[in-house]
Amino acid sequence: MKIITKILTKSPLLVSESDSRLYDKSQKEFRGKAYIPGSALKGALRETADSFSHVEKYRLMNESLFGKEGTQTGKLFFSNFIAEESNFIIRTHVVISRKLRVSKKGKLFNSRALESGNILNGEIYCPDKITDEEINYLKMLSGIVKKIGGRRSSGYGYIDISFEFTENEKRESMLSKSNYYILNLKPTEHFITVESKSKGYLYKSSDYIKGETIRGAFAKILEKDDSFREIIYGEKVKFPNVYASEESDIPVPIPEVIVKKKYKENKEGIFSSLLPKIVEIELRKKGVEITFEDVLKGNEERLEKASGYYDILSGFVKNPKTETKSFTQTALSRKTRASQKNMLRSYITKFSDNYNGLIRITDLNLVEKITEKTKIYVGNSKTRGFGNFEVFFDECPDLKNLFKKNIESFNAEINKTFNILKIEKDTIFIPVLFISDLILPYGKKPQDFFGMNMFYSNFRKNLTTGWNTGTNNKKPTYEVINKGSLFIFEENKDYNFEKFFNLFNEGVGLKTGSGYGTFVIPDLINVKGDKK
Repeated sequence: MKIITKILTKSPLLVSESDSRLYDKSQKEFRGKAYIPGSALKGALRETADSFSHVEKYRLMNESLFGKEGTQTGKLFFSNFIAEESNFIIRTHVVISRKLRVSKKGKLFNSRALESGNILNGEIYCPDKITDEEINYLKMLSGIVKKIGGRRSSGYGYIDISFEFTENEKRESMLSKSNYYILNLKPTEHFITVESKSKGYLYKSSDYIKGETIRGAFAKILEKDDSFREIIYGEKVKFPNVYASEESDIPVPIPEVIVKKKYKENKEGIFSSLLPKIVEIELRKKGVEITFEDVLKGNEERLEKASGYYDILSGFVKNPKTETKSFTQTALSRKTRASQKNMLRSYITKFSDNYNGLIRITDLNLVEKITEKTKIYVGNSKTRGFGNFEVFFDECPDLKNLFKKNIESFNAEINKTFNILKIEKDTIFIPVLFISDLILPYGKKPQDFFGMNMFYSNFRKNLTTGWNTGTNNKKPTYEVINKGSLFIFEENKDYNFEKFFNLFNEGVGLKTGSGYGTFVIPDLINVKGDKK
């Protein structure tokens, strides 16, 4: 169920930013529009609800709707509430001494608040069913909550809240059935995806969203569906890592062999160091001792790994537009109205208008179950106004033909150089780029899955884990081959491409449903810099 929410300001509203440079206190804004964080409305409703907790049925409803501290997440997800028009009022205040009846020294300050008469819109989303009794209870709470934000004792923060209860939207799919689509996520607000629990109070959000995080978000809205076991436990849907990108791209991590001038932008020159490495290996096999260095001819300028992402559809290396913002949250004791010990958290997040990834569905009967979804909540603090994403699916070009063409063009460039050096080869090279981490079963190597000879590899190993916010425990630790790792296999020209492409659909190694073990076949010799 979705609760469309309107908040009408009846007096100036001040839910203040902590980092305003012009005012001592300033109403929160996002891209020029005032907003009330979802955490503020959730807190106001929960505080009011707590006054009924001495009654058993209300206590149970409170735990169901808002959660139980440390053990249970509530089923309501609050978005931010954004003003239709942001009309502000600036006021100057002074603190008066109650004893002397004169202004206190150093206590003059100003504030910038949202004027009365403004309407803020948002929604409260519930992937589960809400009972009629819970609906009536929420209506009662919305009628009781009349103040929100700061300086309420000075006349600020009077509001009226109205709820409209509607069923969750389902998209009628116009897509042709396929085993893969471009998953397009558009955040409506900032999100927090923390890979591990911090030892202190500062958390840094990831630059991308892991496939297992996307899988968890879909699992939440599918948990009562008959297809849940097939999709989640059966791993018949391979949820991808998603990266900030342009809307129609399939972004993948850039391997170490794609370089640019050090301290320069991508548009000033992108270079592939892969062809020289292949030539170097082949010549060494023939007893020629040769080494290539990563410098540019003439000025001896150093090279470094290119930044951004590689679009496998266009062959361009691009830099997405992102913005960084910091947030600080604290948990207030509902009894003492003071902040709770060890409950201060600061987050540094990155935000982009668009995040893309390549989702694969091995069972065509499950396509509609996935593509009909229109909204997911991702990451940490998602019940408090973070992590709201609109979900879209776009049809993907024929990847089978694209991969074949990439193999052909990749080998054509190699053969040009080999012909000049009079190197004869009757085999072909197949480049495999892992776009997610690879978890190998014990004792296995990447070439064991492909059944081919390894010619060249460029990879790093690492340990990966995560933090389960539901159980508040650390997730299992795995040794992984990092995303962006490159393997070049050498094979006879009559190799079985169909078998190779089926392996792409299924994924390699463990936890493929969470996006691990996903690879593509790029042409990493004919790369191009950003179009700009």
